[in-house]
Amino acid sequence: MSVQQVSVVYANALSGTITSYVAQGFVVANQTETSATLQKVKRFNAASLLLIFIPILGWIPFILYLIIFAMKPAAAVVEIQVETHSSSS
Repeated sequence: MSVQQVSVVYANALSGTITSYVAQGFVVANQTETSATLQKVKRFNAASLLLIFIPILGWIPFILYLIIFAMKPAAAVVEIQVETHSSSS
């Protein structure tokens, strides 16, 4: 499972970024004031797949799709963190 890391400059931009990922189907797994971890589980919609692939294209693309689906990671994870700027004198 690969983890995508996203940085935001300001703490108030964190909530906007979280909202953007939630709109894409991610779910907040953990959230603090300066970071958030979101997760999106892959879903398999067999009904629509059967309606599209089998009558129109046949069984071979259906089987290929199942193989490709099985090779994908079970979940996508995104970590969003607020960048910390240390002030140097």
